[in-house]
Amino acid sequence: MYIAKITLTLMTAVLLGTTPTLTMAQECNPNMVKTKPDTRYVYNAAGDWVTDTATGLTWKRCVEGMHWTGETCEGRFINTTWNGALEKAAAQPGWRLPNVKELESLLEGACYDNSINEKAFPGTPGIADAWSATPVVRIDYLAWAVDFGGGRPSWGDKLDYNYYHSVRLVRGP
Repeated sequence: MYIAKITLTLMTAVLLGTTPTLTMAQECNPNMVKTKPDTRYVYNAAGDWVTDTATGLTWKRCVEGMHWTGETCEGRFINTTWNGALEKAAAQPGWRLPNVKELESLLEGACYDNSINEKAFPGTPGIADAWSATPVVRIDYLAWAVDFGGGRPSWGDKLDYNYYHSVRLVRGP
């Protein structure tokens, strides 16, 4: 089902001559209580940041490359190498690349195809893993990432300049 949705999205984009952001329609299990309810998040005045009251972390609502319109995140997300993700974070004072546990704290356990609270993080690309700052223990060339499409941690080759993930920045404790 997941592959069919991606294929249909790409085929439609080609026929219309557009570039898709490839956000997937979120599906949630109606028999499960949401693990990251809307009430967990508090928004800044501009609406482009959100604070998770359970963790104390403040997140950019949009992944890097996308921008906040006042209602949603739009644009093309940046896919970059692990070093590129670290550089992107370093270039923005006060923001950093989250560790894998912080990134996993955003996963919505009741949903799939986009396992994140869509009110707090609208327009999140469901097919793009997000880099963490956490290297994989005992495997020097790998770093952890989180797959928000599938709702699970993953990893990527941090030394391979052909291996790309998205970037979501955080600040706080």
